[in-house]
Amino acid sequence: MKPVRIEFSKQAKGHLARIKRWSRDHGMLPVLQAEYARIVLGLLADHPEAGHVHEPDPRYRRILMPRSQLYVYYRFDRELGIVLIVAVWHTARGKLPRLWSGSR
Repeated sequence: MKPVRIEFSKQAKGHLARIKRWSRDHGMLPVLQAEYARIVLGLLADHPEAGHVHEPDPRYRRILMPRSQLYVYYRFDRELGIVLIVAVWHTARGKLPRLWSGSR
């Protein structure tokens, strides 16, 4: 398999900005950054199909960042070698995120 590139939708970038602000304000930023690097930049880059298939829409997968209790929702395009992260969502939220792979 060719090297995998990680990309982010506009929605995911917005989620991450809000999560980063909250984490910084609550002294959790170092924990979040370390976990994010390990899960997103490490695991998904090396094993893009590691996440569980998201049953409402099997085109998407999700993987849990256990310390921060955040799910990373993504699509993997095997032909292009791209993992597109479409949402980053806390497990305590009562609803699922809107998933789409629109503009990056």
